[in-house]
Amino acid sequence: MKWPNPFVDYQKRGVELPPGCKDLMDVLHLERNKDPRWERPAEPATTLADVGRYLSRFVSSSAALGSLLIHCGTFNLLALSCGKHGLRGFVVVEASREQSVRAVLSHARIAPFRDDLFHDNARLLQFALTSTSDIERFVRELLVRGFGAEHASPLEFSFYEKNGA
Repeated sequence: MKWPNPFVDYQKRGVELPPGCKDLMDVLHLERNKDPRWERPAEPATTLADVGRYLSRFVSSSAALGSLLIHCGTFNLLALSCGKHGLRGFVVVEASREQSVRAVLSHARIAPFRDDLFHDNARLLQFALTSTSDIERFVRELLVRGFGAEHASPLEFSFYEKNGA
């Protein structure tokens, strides 16, 4: 049988993806990995020195709903949100740091209104914050005394805003 195009072998053409690819996006990633133009420079690590900058952005946001998440270590998380229920804080903390976090909350005269077991070795604490006037000091104390972060400890920040419903 003679094929219409001598340069294309229709016997070898198929719908199979290259090895290691599950969908077409994986094929694109293969191309990106080969091409140095697709490489992103490494982002500088964020630490306690960046807390003020992110809190300033969170506090000054005019969005209807704003959230700031701060990951400290592999599991500890502080989330701040401001929306229709006011200013709220959420902490997910490993069991080994739970008492330290509770001590920081107690010192700040904050009582969690939600206290749940989260997985086997973690706690979820939710609390209301009355104002943003001293929030930076509170967050730093929670990160350092509560989570055990040090000046050079890597922190991961995520900031979200949403306007309207």
